[in-house]
Amino acid sequence: AILVQARVQFIRRLAVTNQYSVQEGSASAMAKEEFVLGLAIGDPEVLKAAQFVKTSVGITAFFLLLEMMHVLEQRGFKDMTRSEMFLWIVDTVRAVAITISGYFGIKLSSRIFLGCFCGISILSSGMALIASLNDLRTAAPVGIVMIRFFACLFFALGGYFSSKLFMRAKEGALIGGSGSKPANKQAYSLLGIPMMDLQVLKATQSVFTSLGIIVCLLGSFVVIGAEDALAHAHFLSLWIFCLLIVVSMSYTAVVGVMRSNKALLGCFCAISGSLCAFFGLGTVLTLLTCGRHCLTTTIFDLFVVGVFGVALQNATILKKKVLEGVSLTAVIKDQDEMGPVPAARVGARTLDEPQTSKAVEEL
Repeated sequence: AILVQARVQFIRRLAVTNQYSVQEGSASAMAKEEFVLGLAIGDPEVLKAAQFVKTSVGITAFFLLLEMMHVLEQRGFKDMTRSEMFLWIVDTVRAVAITISGYFGIKLSSRIFLGCFCGISILSSGMALIASLNDLRTAAPVGIVMIRFFACLFFALGGYFSSKLFMRAKEGALIGGSGSKPANKQAYSLLGIPMMDLQVLKATQSVFTSLGIIVCLLGSFVVIGAEDALAHAHFLSLWIFCLLIVVSMSYTAVVGVMRSNKALLGCFCAISGSLCAFFGLGTVLTLLTCGRHCLTTTIFDLFVVGVFGVALQNATILKKKVLEGVSLTAVIKDQDEMGPVPAARVGARTLDEPQTSKAVEEL
């Protein structure tokens, strides 16, 4: 009887131990580090902010390269006035400062670089706002006003997220941190949507960021070309095609993530892959037909290809997660929030286990 009772107690303890091992494994999935600009980050709040700063750095570097290619095509500054040359130099210095301060601010956890990035972003946002208001006053085209408004919003978000990194850098290094527990329980949420782990959080933010850039590019074309589409029948089909792309990609991305729907994510992957291949083919044809005389167009096409490529890559990661049976929006509880689990609920009692009598239990 004593041996039977000891065996029962051993099985109960083993079951509870196994359950806590499963909980620790689940919690460790949220603590896995992800890489941004080649830097390992384990804190979800830092990851979200660093992702946006990375996007800001990348887009700013792209436009800096685009401006340089334009000057190279024009063979120098001979066609520029002094005021235009001065504005170009100021804009170039601003772009270089944003690129350098954003990268080294995260890499070195430097409040000086992050403060510089934040200040320049806020200044750029204010300049874009003033320019958009001036365009409204002078009755500029709607598309130009929208682009300047999006630029204002973009730089404002860059300043906001860099200010969060600036405050976090005061507490310690931004790199690593996989073992730390975020103070905010909503740290794994994105746009109010709770994410499963760091990998899902990073992939979802990359998909949404790429979607935002695509909507900005094609949406501006849709808004600008609305009047021409109504006036010219041959332009209407292209306008409807762009509108359908914007609506379908937005719906499949957002709803696909919220519902963990593999069909919608697969549709988003198909659209992104098709457009990536289409613009990639267009880039090759531009190089073959135009060569170095169309460097600005080639660089812009490569940027569009990169945006669709990033969207495809990260949407594929989310789709694989769903195919593995993972719910993208399921939240894994921390081990501290999990109470002791009764052994009877995790299989402490097995079918081949001998039943103990009432007399044995009283012993």
